[in-house]
Amino acid sequence: MLRPRWVYRVSALLSSAREKYARDDGHPHDDGDEQQQRSSVPAHTKNYRFRTHQFLVSLVLVFVLGASVQVHKLSALDASGREFRQTTTKDKTMFLVPFAIAKATSNLFSGSMANRFGRKRVGIFGWMISVVAPMLAMSAVTRRTADESDNEKWNRIVASGFFLGVGQGIGWTMAIMTSVDVSGPTQRGFASGMCETVGYTAVAIFAAMYAALEETRATCHWEEAYRPKQMRTEACIRANPEGKCGVGDDWVEACSGMCNCEGYIERPSTVVFVMSMIGLVVICVFGRETGLSSDRNRSNRSNRNNNGRVSLQVRELETPGGDHDDGSFCADDDEDESGTASFLQGRDQDSSSSPAVGVAQ
Repeated sequence: MLRPRWVYRVSALLSSAREKYARDDGHPHDDGDEQQQRSSVPAHTKNYRFRTHQFLVSLVLVFVLGASVQVHKLSALDASGREFRQTTTKDKTMFLVPFAIAKATSNLFSGSMANRFGRKRVGIFGWMISVVAPMLAMSAVTRRTADESDNEKWNRIVASGFFLGVGQGIGWTMAIMTSVDVSGPTQRGFASGMCETVGYTAVAIFAAMYAALEETRATCHWEEAYRPKQMRTEACIRANPEGKCGVGDDWVEACSGMCNCEGYIERPSTVVFVMSMIGLVVICVFGRETGLSSDRNRSNRSNRNNNGRVSLQVRELETPGGDHDDGSFCADDDEDESGTASFLQGRDQDSSSSPAVGVAQ
């Protein structure tokens, strides 16, 4: 049975693509640049299976990181007024200030740190910092902090934003750098865009999941002093004329401090903690080093050893008779040079006087 021509064309394209990605850097290059390209690509990243595996690991890490950051941010912003009784907009958004500063700073230095210490090591450090954020947030709603004021509890949530920003800045950057390392020059833009797409897709998905979590876990109630309707302020009565305070959707800002809610931190922070641990395990178990730091360190060590050997050999040649200081060594050289010059001058005189002796004889 004869196959259509397009079948052969598709198979030829697939085979050419496979050969293309089997090369060192993902696309054909000239023979003159082959040595340079090989020197800039680590040997272990030349394997197609290894590159595909690490690219998928990077996508998984970005997805988990985007999901955890979204859940943590939404829970903190909702809990600011409903659970911790923060009334002003400045206090409610204070959580974002350390988060943004930490994320910007970590993005600035994470690239140079990765080139020096390696992608995997820096990524593990970032995920370890990410685990601290939900733990610090959960400490604000434990029994040990029951006697603390709402402002003191909210300060713990604000402090958790710093660790969240450091974790996202380092982890996100390392995932993108890893995906770029294992992609060819013509696929690096696609790899970076794919990581961003997967990460923000997780942000959108877990925003909807957080809404479902809020509906099932968040509960509200009137404070004892404000259970009678006449004890509430006029603004609260106008904003909530029916006097509902059972779920999160019943809460209004005008009734802040009178209708308080619970469950915005404990369960979402538990979810964030589990996802952060998943990301830490994934990068520790399945992550591999894809940068040039290990090869550079190895070459630097070999260069230092070679330089040390060369200097030792030169020193042995310069001082064959033992240990001499610089002054004596220079004096010996001067004596040798003067002795050699006098010897050559004596030979010249002998050669010039030899014909006269022959004639006299």
